[in-house]
Amino acid sequence: WNKETEEPTQNHRAYINGYPDGSVRPQGEITRGEVAAIMSRLHADVEEINYGIETDYSDVKSTDWYAKHISYVTDNNLMEGYEDGTFRPEEKITRAEYATVVARFQKLEQVETSFEDSKDHWANGYIGAVYNKGWITGYPDGTFKPTANISREEVATMTNKMLDRKIDGEGLGDLSINKFTDLEFETWSYYEMVEASNTHEYVRRSEHTTVENWKEIVK
Repeated sequence: WNKETEEPTQNHRAYINGYPDGSVRPQGEITRGEVAAIMSRLHADVEEINYGIETDYSDVKSTDWYAKHISYVTDNNLMEGYEDGTFRPEEKITRAEYATVVARFQKLEQVETSFEDSKDHWANGYIGAVYNKGWITGYPDGTFKPTANISREEVATMTNKMLDRKIDGEGLGDLSINKFTDLEFETWSYYEMVEASNTHEYVRRSEHTTVENWKEIVK
């Protein structure tokens, strides 16, 4: 591409936020309430449209920070509660559960998985669908570990792949990104977390790649 054919600048919204102590906890586990917030931020601008905060869950109060997000993902069939009427927003989410949310977000057809430890799992078809897209991988021993809790950096990596969001050092240039006390450059997920935690305007580097060149960090 040249300057005459460069595509228009586009916007990616941050979907992972840091914590009050200045950390972002890439290796930390992630809760169902936090995932509801991620999905509603990606699916619609619920912060601005003041989406309804009433839910039918016995453990979600209208004053909870995640209430409107849980209401949104429930109404849009991205996540659901439990038979006892709870949502369990503080419960950690598993690899299988997040694969299910991603598959529903993209309306993927279910595909039977080849992972031996997932064939009898209720999320078998969702795991297979997301794996076939190349958005999640298994482990070297041939397992998927569907009941293992997923980390924040794994969520960022899978979500970025799903949305074709990719940044590197060249694309960042000298822009001033959000800094976190526990996000080291040497961390394997560094650029995945940078992509997920900064709202930015960008263009694709070329028509043959999804790698972005960022134009501005939107604070």
